Amino acid sequence: MSSVAVRVTLGIALAIAGVLGLIDLLTDGADLRLWWIGVQLGASAVFWVAFATDRGSWWAAIPGAVLAAVGVRSLLELSTSILNWREFVFFAIASLGFWAVAATARRRWWAIIPAGMLVSLGAADVAERLLGDQAAGVALFVGAALTFVVLALAPGGRAQRWAWFPSIGLAIIAAIIALSLDGIEIGVAVIWPILVVVGGIAIVVSALRSRK
Repeated sequence: MSSVAVRVTLGIALAIAGVLGLIDLLTDGADLRLWWIGVQLGASAVFWVAFATDRGSWWAAIPGAVLAAVGVRSLLELSTSILNWREFVFFAIASLGFWAVAATARRRWWAIIPAGMLVSLGAADVAERLLGDQAAGVALFVGAALTFVVLALAPGGRAQRWAWFPSIGLAIIAAIIALSLDGIEIGVAVIWPILVVVGGIAIVVSALRSRK
């Protein structure tokens, strides 16, 4: 990192810590959680600046996103009205680091897998809260299947064509879990988008084969 980047990062971190300190003071609370949140977000900013200013520091996006996710999750814990969404927000923000890594170079296609799985875990948590455990399983496997679809369609030529096979297998597993859901209405509601996903995958695979 250049000296300018270091100074900019330090300034951002200090500003965040100062604002949070004022909020903590004005709300007449001795709770130091806001200070820790400021430290987490400030540390995240350091890694993101390194990622943005140094091509060799592509890895910095991962800890930067994780620290940001931890900080935002801690902020959400301060409000009881949005506690149900904090896990989804955590996983979604944490996945941004891997998406950023995947975007830096085609050879880092592997980062798509943890990125997609983190989003899938967040979706599964939401599904569990809204529909129950089995719906969470469906959401997890559908998300995993879509992750491999994204991997197969990502720039990189034929190297990732193998990703179609796990995506189809995971979609089938999701369909099997959906068929075991209690209640016909829930089962139908979950099955039809899965069938659409499988149908779309089949069309894409057929189109790719026709290009040979």
